[in-house]
Order: sequence, then structure tokens, then C-alpha cells
Amino acid sequence: MSRDGIAGLEITHRSDIEPILHSLSDEEWELPTACEGWRIHEAVAHMTSNMKLFVDPEPMPEPEPGAGPPGAEEIAELLLTERRGWTHGQVLDEYDAVLDGFLAALGSFQDEPMASTVTDLGDLGEHPMHIFSNMFVFDHYCHLRIDMLTPGGALEREVAPADDLRILPGIEWMFAGLPAMCSDTLTVVDKPLRIDLTGPGESTWTIEPPVEGSTLVNVTGASDDAAAVATSSAHDFVSWGTKRSDWRDAVTLSGDSQYAIAVLDAINVI
Repeated sequence: MSRDGIAGLEITHRSDIEPILHSLSDEEWELPTACEGWRIHEAVAHMTSNMKLFVDPEPMPEPEPGAGPPGAEEIAELLLTERRGWTHGQVLDEYDAVLDGFLAALGSFQDEPMASTVTDLGDLGEHPMHIFSNMFVFDHYCHLRIDMLTPGGALEREVAPADDLRILPGIEWMFAGLPAMCSDTLTVVDKPLRIDLTGPGESTWTIEPPVEGSTLVNVTGASDDAAAVATSSAHDFVSWGTKRSDWRDAVTLSGDSQYAIAVLDAINVI
């Protein structure tokens, strides 16, 4: 189960995000973020629109005629269509209105039968519902600490240092979703690549070729027979693993470096 994800969301929102949002000036709502095309206004509206889906779902805006099922990034933009024109106060009001219900809903997903119910999330893959909390630990950590706050973003605020509760559940989600999210690019994987993450969120992961009967790469824990090893802080992985920065600025390699380069270039968590 993903009860650490619930604890991570609680501390991320109650101690970090909620106080910051209530301290923003009108000028700060307009600051750019590391997510291209999004101001802080859009980053927060993205979070609140997704949170609202678990509290008071709204009809999804219709995609363009003839378009196929929207992916995760397309859905995010569809939900932002109306909210881009909201006042900053309206975005903050929505956050305040849905936060408690959102945390309660994800907490309920830790109980059976919901916990083990597998849901198709499109280009994010198929996952048991208990891991939804980890997904949002990742999403909200990334938007706050990578996109909004300096040095990646433009907002200057002091926040508590990242710790395992704030980041590790999100790292677990990144690797759980990576096979489906990178299905078109990780075809380069033909031998194991190990990724060692350090600092808060310390953990070891191995990207391996697909198991028999699957076309998706397989992600496991530590491996002693990896062709190459990439070492990075977990915090930096959230940035370069989502293509917000270049892994070359944060990763050290050992083993077959040319193979590692090909695999790391193919990683793009959404």
C-alpha cells in the first residue's frame, strides 16, 4: 500500500504548499515557472483542477473534433482552459475548498477493495488505486520545488528541506509509471541500467528489458549485473527525469557510458 504517500501529501500541503499559496502577492501569482508556458497561476490551477476531480468531478471539456483520447498532458491543458481566465483569488478558493476532501479521498484508496483495484490511466499506465497518493506526491513536489521555487522557478520562499516523506513516494510513482510513459523511447533498453538515487528519497532502481510477453521495460530494485550505473540525487531526478533539466548536469556514470546515455536521453516522466 501507499500510506507513506498519504503522509507525504499531508505534510507537503499542510506545511509547504498551503502556507505559501496564502502568502502570494498578485505579482507573485504572475511569476513564470520552470514548466514552459505556465505562470504560478497555471501551476496552482493545474494542481487544484486535478484535486477537484476526486471531490467534485466536472465534465471534461470536449477535445478537438476527430482527436483521439487525450493523454495526461492534454487533459491537464483541457482542465486549465477555463481556469486560465480565473482571478488568482478564485484559484486559491478552489484549492481551499477541495484540499480536505482530496486528502480524504486518496486516504480511502488505501482500503480494500479500492486499494487493489487496477485503473487504466491511459499513457500513464495501469495501476492499483492505492498508488494514486504517490502520483500526487510526485506531481505536487515537482510543481512546488522544481517549477515554482527558485532556483528553477522565480518564487523566493523558504521551505523545510525535502525529506523521505516529501519525495520518496513520488520517486516510487515515477518508476512505476516510467514503462508506460516512455514506451516509445525506452525501446533502446536491451540490458539492465541501474539508477542510484542519493539524499532524501535515497533508493536504487534498475531498468531492464521487457519480460516475456510484454513490450514495456521492467523496473526492479538493486541489480548487480547492470551494464551501467547512473548516480544522482533524488531531487535532481525529479527535474531531469521530467526533462526540466539536462541529466548531464546532475548525473555521474559508470560502466557502459554510451549505453547509459542512450537510456537516460529516453527518460521523460510526465
